[in-house]
Amino acid sequence: MSELSINCFVLGGDSSEVFTVEIPKTKNVSILKRRIKEEQSHRLNHVDASELIAWKVSLPVDIITPELTVDDIETCQKAQLHSVKKVSSIFGETLVDEHVHILVQVPTVNQPVAAPDPTQFLSLNCFVLRVDEKPNQIFTVEIPKTKNVSILKDLIKKKKSRRLDHVDASDLILSQVTRSPYPWVITLKKVSKT
Repeated sequence: MSELSINCFVLGGDSSEVFTVEIPKTKNVSILKRRIKEEQSHRLNHVDASELIAWKVSLPVDIITPELTVDDIETCQKAQLHSVKKVSSIFGETLVDEHVHILVQVPTVNQPVAAPDPTQFLSLNCFVLRVDEKPNQIFTVEIPKTKNVSILKDLIKKKKSRRLDHVDASDLILSQVTRSPYPWVITLKKVSKT
């Protein structure tokens, strides 16, 4: 079974980031995409191989720039590859060694890179019960809603590290305080450890 050495390039890089993938001619484009993802796992770990868009081209390496886009290449010089096509049917001719044969277009993620959604966090007012006569000081801890009590304990210990440096976070006992309509009644409810 003969193999092809296909020079690939993930759009957005420069010519020094061209890489070669070895693949049997009998395999299809979906296998080629998987090999590309494996080869560039550090850059493509956020996307499935099936989401990559592969374009057949034949471009000299020295014209590759970070600004290069698929739109920069004339329609007659590129072809978007379907995942079920065999590599042998795409690359029947001899490949030029110092050319890029596959351009890889990574789909854009529609998620903002901005700060996390504040509605996904809880702002908890906390205080450490004191055994001496000094008043308790209230402090706030921000925690994602998806985290558990052990993470909350770690955050409390970190926030009050000077006061709590002698105790492990796992040994903290947390209680939920609820106020009743009557200011003289405060209810403590122990919080579970999960």
